[in-house]
Amino acid sequence: MDELLIISYEVYVLERTGWQMHGRYPQDDRAEALTEAKGLEAEMAAAVKVVRSEYHPRGNTEERHEVYSSKLIPGENSRR
Repeated sequence: MDELLIISYEVYVLERTGWQMHGRYPQDDRAEALTEAKGLEAEMAAAVKVVRSEYHPRGNTEERHEVYSSKLIPGENSRR
């Protein structure tokens, strides 16, 4: 039997204290998460990123993959 896998997309905004989660979207709303991040980036002139989170309940483990990085992130490469 295949393991249950919970996938979500998390939108983060870089604030003075570090990365703060702005929102979490289910796996079917990847495009909505990217649209939200890019809108925040333009509206707030803030650095943003979107992370795909894959949670494996059976082993209580999580894998995280950055799927979008703002060009405004100091010292980090941009990914599109």
